[in-house]
Amino acid sequence: MVTSVFVNSWLRLAVIVALLVLPHVIGWPLPFLYVIPLTLLVWFFLKKENNKFKNLGFDIKLLNIKTVVIGVFAGIGIFFALQYAIFPLIDKILPLPEANLDDFSSIRHNSGMYIFMLLMGWLVGGLYEEMVFRGFIFNSINKLFKNRLTVISILLTTTLFALYHAQLGIMGVINAFLAGLGYQAIMLWPKVNIWHAVIAHATFDTIALTYIYLGYY
Repeated sequence: MVTSVFVNSWLRLAVIVALLVLPHVIGWPLPFLYVIPLTLLVWFFLKKENNKFKNLGFDIKLLNIKTVVIGVFAGIGIFFALQYAIFPLIDKILPLPEANLDDFSSIRHNSGMYIFMLLMGWLVGGLYEEMVFRGFIFNSINKLFKNRLTVISILLTTTLFALYHAQLGIMGVINAFLAGLGYQAIMLWPKVNIWHAVIAHATFDTIALTYIYLGYY
């Protein structure tokens, strides 16, 4: 029994490392193709544990109009709070270089690429990344601490989420960390519902991509 738990813990760690590293180190032939094999990897691991995506918070019963409204308003609030309150304050205290948005330069004034990236913003940014971070990784860390150190689990998960966006530069990492805290908060309050985080994240990405498309970034 102890051996089984030990092996399972190492397998879980290996899955987490794969989720964090493989999207960045492999030259995938198509954009965002990594989502398919890595989602299957999580599915296989959960199946091995006799677990389900539902137990990560993806209960379809929790997805309703109220959930969507809360998620949309949360995403709008997080974006504009960062854009027009928090980052201007940070810039006064410690001026930092702007985020590296080279990966998104192709969508500026390009309607086709803009629509494609919006779709990816919902499927990858919203659904996939929330499954990985607020779903699998957060629950894994919280399980390690036996649900006693939720604040530490939140900070560790959000730090990994921020570092996952290192290609955006230091400002992008800070943005991801602060936004991640927002997604985590809306996931846990007023009651646990990961769909809040999914929709808030997707809404945030939608606004950010629209700003890039229109040339504001």
